[in-house]
Amino acid sequence: MSRILFWLIPVVVASGSGIVFHLFPGKACRENAVCRQAEASEWLRSAEKGDARAQFELGQDYAKGDGVEKDMEKSFFWIRQAAEQGYPAAQYSLAYCYRSGTGVPADGTKAVEWCRKAAEQGDSQAQYTLGTCYLHGDGVSVDRATAVEWLRKAAEGDHPVAARAQYDLGSLYFRGWGVNKDADEGMRWMVKSANSGCAMAQDALGLMYFTGDGVERDFSKGFSWFLKAAEQGFASAQHHLGYCYMTGKGVKRNGEQGAAWYLQAAEQGYADAQGDFALACEKGDGVEKNMRKAAEWYRRAAEQGHASSQNSLGLCFLHGKGVPRDQGEAFKWFLKAAEQGDPLACNNVAFCYFMGYGVEGDDEKGRAWARKAEERAPAVSGASGCELD
Repeated sequence: MSRILFWLIPVVVASGSGIVFHLFPGKACRENAVCRQAEASEWLRSAEKGDARAQFELGQDYAKGDGVEKDMEKSFFWIRQAAEQGYPAAQYSLAYCYRSGTGVPADGTKAVEWCRKAAEQGDSQAQYTLGTCYLHGDGVSVDRATAVEWLRKAAEGDHPVAARAQYDLGSLYFRGWGVNKDADEGMRWMVKSANSGCAMAQDALGLMYFTGDGVERDFSKGFSWFLKAAEQGFASAQHHLGYCYMTGKGVKRNGEQGAAWYLQAAEQGYADAQGDFALACEKGDGVEKNMRKAAEWYRRAAEQGHASSQNSLGLCFLHGKGVPRDQGEAFKWFLKAAEQGDPLACNNVAFCYFMGYGVEGDDEKGRAWARKAEERAPAVSGASGCELD
């Protein structure tokens, strides 16, 4: 994650029509418009008397248009009133407003300021967000030691955000960022996070067991952790689970299950899974062989910059498999992949220059790309005949 986007905010959630606050569960009467209007009127009377909870609730109502006409500036006004009285949920919501520019011009510094106020009162969500701000330099200078301090506070809390904080803290111990590098401590936090249900931690543990990174290699344990994360809809884990079924690592090989998990991840836009599901369609492995569908999934992955899929899509166009034959399109996709360093694609670009496929023939450029292919992966040198025939 390159920067914090204030995405872990149960108090305030972005939507297409503005922010929606939902820290406090709605009451049954909120299903009734008249009742919601009456409730909003009650909040208004109490808010005008200085009741911080009422001010915050009224801010929510204005944000959603719940019992009152939607008005983001009034929402911001009442949330600020509550925040200035020290109401933690309002302080954290105000931080989001400043971060996103909702009801007020965006101001990263003020966002951190209000987030800190809530964090200092023990709000776990604010503690986590403040930690990530220091980790990524969002609204403050990067300070990994301070990031660890706030993440630890969040990790030790009992709020659901603790599981994600535990994952981040474990990652920092593995890397030695803001703390002395300590694989044992990193593993302790990672396992704690995974056992708390954090899909990212479960997927990470699965990879560690598969690679033997920090633990004894155990494909069965890796599969088990991938399954837990995949069942939560985590795309990376779904892809890894598909790989387990396709290769028979950690579980009995089952092409149909493998393809099914690849597809679940692919439909979430996960490029690696899109490429692997395309390959399954091309080979008919676990799914009916279908080159048209294979080319379609290769294209989806290729358009996201997935190099091996760009190369595979180039082959589809070169041979007219699943798409009309088009040497120009083939060369275009080979080149995109080659420019990312894919050795097979470098070889294919060289072949196109030698043969004049989709580009004006140029032996000098062909030799240059052939050298790049050899430098990146000597084993593919001279393989263009096999790759392209």
